[in-house]
Amino acid sequence: MKLLIMLILFLPFVSYAEGKIEYIPKGKLFEFGNYKDYEIQRYSTLLTRMKEPSLWEISKSKNQKESYRFIVPTDIDGDFICIRVEINNSDEVSIYKKMFNVDRTKVGYEGELIINEKKDILKKELQLLLKTINEINFWKLRSEDFLSFNKNGFITFDSPIWFFEGVKNNEYQAVEIPMDKYSSDLIPKIYQFGDSFLVLAGLYREEDKVKGISKDEKK
Repeated sequence: MKLLIMLILFLPFVSYAEGKIEYIPKGKLFEFGNYKDYEIQRYSTLLTRMKEPSLWEISKSKNQKESYRFIVPTDIDGDFICIRVEINNSDEVSIYKKMFNVDRTKVGYEGELIINEKKDILKKELQLLLKTINEINFWKLRSEDFLSFNKNGFITFDSPIWFFEGVKNNEYQAVEIPMDKYSSDLIPKIYQFGDSFLVLAGLYREEDKVKGISKDEKK
């Protein structure tokens, strides 16, 4: 039943058909049932609507920059926060913060980008994020290692799902993590990893809801 509810909630994502940019290579995220590459289509659609670059494509380029991206739902009303960290050189880092509101009454992931901001910081402010990357062995994480199953063997979605990407030295990583405290001993560190993105973007988390966006910021 929980799986069915999640599929209904995310029905707008299934119609992704803007495949000119490849955001995530096939087989990178976990699959369930007959929904092959469903999660890849969902995040590819979201990133397309946000006009975000493909870190997967960047990982194959010669002039790539070390970059990390975090996508998190703010609450159940359809808002998603996207925070991208781009390391420009040994001293300077760019932080991109976006918020996208999904109109769940429409098919095709329609909505609007209601926040689109950029700021530059010093690399020394990335200490917590870079430290956590090493502590969680980020480049070796796999989405399937964090799945939770009920007694009938079905995947459960009782917690918000956090999505992380990274590119460094031609290596690309993408991992989707249901934030269920029982799914892995790493979950406290994953919370720390996500929180480090939020702090850089001037946001914070209260329980499992992202805070720090005022009504005025939402236009």
